[in-house]
Amino acid sequence: MLPQGTVNVGNLSRLSEVLEKAWEGKEITVGFIGGSITQGSLATKEENCYAYLVYQWLKSKFPLSKVNYVNAGIGATTSQYGVARVNRDLLVHKPDMVFVEFSVNDDANMFFEETYEGLLRTIIHDRNQPFVAIINNMYYDNGRNAQDFHNRIGMAYDIPIISMKEGIYSEIRQGVRNAKDLTTDMLHPNDEGHALVAQRIISFLEYLIEESKFATKSYHIGMPVTKNRFQYSRILNNVNLKVNGTGFVADHSKKKGITDIFKTGWLAAQKGDFFEVDIEGSYFAIQYRKTIRKPAPVCRLLIDDFEEIILDGNFYESWGDCLFLQTIACGLENKMHKIRVEVIEAKPDCKTPFYLAAFIVS
Repeated sequence: MLPQGTVNVGNLSRLSEVLEKAWEGKEITVGFIGGSITQGSLATKEENCYAYLVYQWLKSKFPLSKVNYVNAGIGATTSQYGVARVNRDLLVHKPDMVFVEFSVNDDANMFFEETYEGLLRTIIHDRNQPFVAIINNMYYDNGRNAQDFHNRIGMAYDIPIISMKEGIYSEIRQGVRNAKDLTTDMLHPNDEGHALVAQRIISFLEYLIEESKFATKSYHIGMPVTKNRFQYSRILNNVNLKVNGTGFVADHSKKKGITDIFKTGWLAAQKGDFFEVDIEGSYFAIQYRKTIRKPAPVCRLLIDDFEEIILDGNFYESWGDCLFLQTIACGLENKMHKIRVEVIEAKPDCKTPFYLAAFIVS
């Protein structure tokens, strides 16, 4: 029987190749990319996160093989950021297996369907040819997620898909489980919730491993489903971008892991601080800090001297500072564009400088 929550078994030819390596005692690497659930939010320790539990199971499943673990989960981030950072944060480690989890971070719309396709295509096309599987997490109180848009892409590429909405949330609706036993905020699993998510993924993997014995030895990557304008997104920060202006100071402090997110950017705290830069591209987004330590400065961004966008450094949630990603232009002519960022409001009792982390361009 198919494990509960199975949406698609998919093409397993790449999985069979990974298993062949593992059974022979060769080294393999498993990687995870997603948002705060993958990072391990609300688990009492890293070892209780669903990703780590799946990794531990893989170690026990293949005792002759050295199994490496890469967790590229970053809280409050979407596949729009994921596609731009996947090479830097995950694929550089040459994973053999990759699990993708963004279904509660992305909105359910065609924009994120396109960024998600760019992410999947980047992983699938990686020279290491990893096996890829999709995980759909969900809100525990209403089942909300973006899986209809994500899974349309996954099905087109015949990727294995396991949905917690079709499994765990279905049990909650039927009264078999109580959501409050699994989560305190109706989004992030507690230790029991992480264990249950891991158990469903492990059951899915056990099924796929058996099915992979009959897998064909070919996997064909078809043409994009969407316009696929984000596959080659790039991140520009003070490491690879020079800006002109006054008041914005480059942050050269050392980055401590992928979740140390406020690094390699620029800081400004005084009204009138500004910089200008020319960047080539067609689609532009900006990442900056929204902070709970208010008040923080507010900036104005101009692109090509006419389109004004406000960047408010104040965050009106309570859970912590947010690496906010804001789209600033879509579908421009693919050429050099002038971008100016200027502090337009900075109160005397400013608690935290404005932090411009990066541009994402495609």
